[in-house]
Amino acid sequence: MPRYKLKELSPHPNIRSLTLGVFDGVHLGHQAVLCKTRSLASDPAQAAVITFEPHPLAVIDPPKAPPRLTTEDQKITLIRKLGIPNVWVILFDSELRETSPLTFMEELHRIFPNLSFLVVGPDWRFGKGAEGNMAFLLEFSKRYRFCVCPVEPVHCEGAPINSTRIRQAIAERDFGLAERLLGRPYFIEGVVVPGAHRGTLLGIHTANLTEIQQLTPPPGVYACLVRLPDGSQWRAVANYGRRPTFEREGKPLWEVHLIGFEGNLYGKRVQVGDFRFLREERAFSSAEELVQAIREDIKRACQGNQS
Repeated sequence: MPRYKLKELSPHPNIRSLTLGVFDGVHLGHQAVLCKTRSLASDPAQAAVITFEPHPLAVIDPPKAPPRLTTEDQKITLIRKLGIPNVWVILFDSELRETSPLTFMEELHRIFPNLSFLVVGPDWRFGKGAEGNMAFLLEFSKRYRFCVCPVEPVHCEGAPINSTRIRQAIAERDFGLAERLLGRPYFIEGVVVPGAHRGTLLGIHTANLTEIQQLTPPPGVYACLVRLPDGSQWRAVANYGRRPTFEREGKPLWEVHLIGFEGNLYGKRVQVGDFRFLREERAFSSAEELVQAIREDIKRACQGNQS
């Protein structure tokens, strides 16, 4: 989907309800904002979302930019599934970073001249130096006669839901908590590429994933589900690590065995998730010992539910 500069967007006088944000993860807190936006529009075609790419911190302070929970395409798909067809991706660059709150809001008014509702989180900030706050927004809304609709944070287990909590849960392998915060199991996405074919030689075929843009769980062996482009889902065992039985160096790689699957997945984009931790990765004394461990992993992956 194309990214636009804010000043490049043409007017959309049909839009009555709007929300803005990064929305990485589209978690339950985001969903409350998005559903409120949809509910305030008498017709879905009158509701809209502006989301920003890349994450503002990638421009403001790159070392502090958080790892993604959703790819850009995943995020847009999840937003549209909530009943909002109009989604525009705005490029967050140095120019937008330096835009004053007044100029930013005037651009929004140009694009959405008949706006009735602007839905935001209670702490939403915007404009240069994050100087635009709720007080500024309320004052501007009086001038152009639209309603500012703040949505209170959604809580889970005594704390507000946010992307930081989800990232921490994934880093700690607490996939149950991540699912409760997201409202769905966590999935990463990658492209299948040829590997060293060791799996084939061992009699256990694996799909090697690359181009993963999202936060991954720590290295280890996981029971999981794999979603293929045709919509089918397969129980699987994933190994994320450096393959210490064969190599001592190199960057961690994802190798996924789809249980019972036969076919060629090279070049296909697949999703891997609904993780359940099985064991740490470790070096085995022989290929035979490794194969036996993998067969035990497969047996455990087929037991119980995946959540």
